[in-house]
Amino acid sequence: MNSYQLVKNENGNRKFKLELVKNEIPQPKENEILIQVRAVSLNFRDNMVIRGDDPFGEKALGLTPVSDVVGIVVKIGNKVNRDDIKINDRVTCNFCTDWIDGKAKSNYENTLGFPINGGLAEYMILPADAVVIPPSYLSDEEVTTLPIAALTAYHSLVVKGNLSKDQFVLIQGTGGVSIFALQIVHAIGAKSIVLTSSNEKSEKVKSLGANFVINYKETPNWSEKVLEITNGVGVDQILEVVGGDNISKSIDVSRRESNIFIVGALESTKTNLDIIKILAKRINIIGILVGPKKSFDEMNQFFSKHLITPIIEKVYQFNQAEIAYQHLESGAFGKIVIKI
Repeated sequence: MNSYQLVKNENGNRKFKLELVKNEIPQPKENEILIQVRAVSLNFRDNMVIRGDDPFGEKALGLTPVSDVVGIVVKIGNKVNRDDIKINDRVTCNFCTDWIDGKAKSNYENTLGFPINGGLAEYMILPADAVVIPPSYLSDEEVTTLPIAALTAYHSLVVKGNLSKDQFVLIQGTGGVSIFALQIVHAIGAKSIVLTSSNEKSEKVKSLGANFVINYKETPNWSEKVLEITNGVGVDQILEVVGGDNISKSIDVSRRESNIFIVGALESTKTNLDIIKILAKRINIIGILVGPKKSFDEMNQFFSKHLITPIIEKVYQFNQAEIAYQHLESGAFGKIVIKI
């Protein structure tokens, strides 16, 4: 089979580069499933892996990258106990393969795309317990956007945040997680405030149901505008993707007993916070790193009920994987997909 592996890169700002190699088709162990990969989608994490950022570093050498995958079941291990999975079924997989329900069972040592080989290949092994049956109304390209971006948004706002229609949600940016968050907020009927960097993106998020849009380049003191929109009360939930000093602004626009879900750190992983403000407002600051399979299954039912369709900016072919990674690095509205 053909697959991409990470090899050392002697030029540029990445530790690794993609190299197309030929390997034997892997065979599933007794509790595993072999799939023929149909498509994968890229996440910010995939960029961190190929750059060799902490905590990945040199350990990604030789890895087949990419966490999000959809494929067709071609072989099932002889001790797999899943009545809902059979040959020729279309499946995807939970990113944290050992997080089925409740609290995470490990410190993310069993995640796809690192340290477990990912889906940028023609065939892939999946742990049977983590395999998920996706909504039937979605295409392969749409299904593969769900495991990280969609589940991160859903697990934050719905599972942890218990989002209701009387709440305000602040959504930062227009990447994959943020766009899914907007679609979820709109489906529930809550009010959304979206921060974006251009008027073109503003029009796009309005078409997806955004109630209020703030161009943060034109309005650098966007926190004042958020407070104006909420009559000085602040928002109930925040999807924090920027990190760094931006978290202080999120605290400023949070109402009492609100939630700030930290799902990314595009600006910086370090920050100085005013603890008194957090205490006075009784703010919950919650780190989210995707979610369990149970939340994934619940999300699929929610998406099917509301017929939510993922927003894909571009679909690339398998031989265009490097171009897709370059697109990821420059940013996208929604998701980037590679068809295998």
